[in-house]
Amino acid sequence: MTLLLSGTKNLSKNVLTGTFVIALLFGLVSLQRGRLATLQSLDSSEQNLQRQLQATASTLELAQKTPAFGFNNLIADWTYLQFLQYFGDVEARQLTSYSLSPEFFKVIIPHDPFYRTFYLFLSGSTSNFAGEPEQTITLIDQGLEHLSPTVPPDSFYIWQYRAVDQLLYLGDGAAARQSYQTAADWARQSDHPDAAFIAESAQNTADFLANNPLSKKA
Repeated sequence: MTLLLSGTKNLSKNVLTGTFVIALLFGLVSLQRGRLATLQSLDSSEQNLQRQLQATASTLELAQKTPAFGFNNLIADWTYLQFLQYFGDVEARQLTSYSLSPEFFKVIIPHDPFYRTFYLFLSGSTSNFAGEPEQTITLIDQGLEHLSPTVPPDSFYIWQYRAVDQLLYLGDGAAARQSYQTAADWARQSDHPDAAFIAESAQNTADFLANNPLSKKA
């Protein structure tokens, strides 16, 4: 009788142990399937983003080559709105980077070189987030070819943006000094409300860099 009870207990224990192991295995399989589904979803999402990125790149390349037929401002504004959507999608940019930033401005700046805010976003996105300050300087220079000290009235700011990129991202104090000096010179010829302040501040920075082109303080 004792042996029978002992065998029954052992059998029950083995059944419970086996049931527990089977439940654990099913749980692990379920977890693995969930993990796999998540990875597949992420992979699919990344693939979709890459396809979207390629399509956007192709569209921007085409826009750079297509004649504007007099709709320059419309093309620049539309491209700028597309850029804001691209730049503002932080989750997507964490997966694909900001590498298309300069491509947007290769469309925007030639079609409308007179709007100062374009240059501000150009510098922030291309120099800072895309890590391509040389592209920023090239695009700013393309825009400056169309500008003068009075057209537009706040054009002196664009020289100052150029100076900041040269100093902060390229470490070229001598080139930055020239840009600050030009910003000061253009500001003196402008009737914009900010002109007097920028003329003074840009001149002070230019003078400082003339003696300290490698200054960490600057």
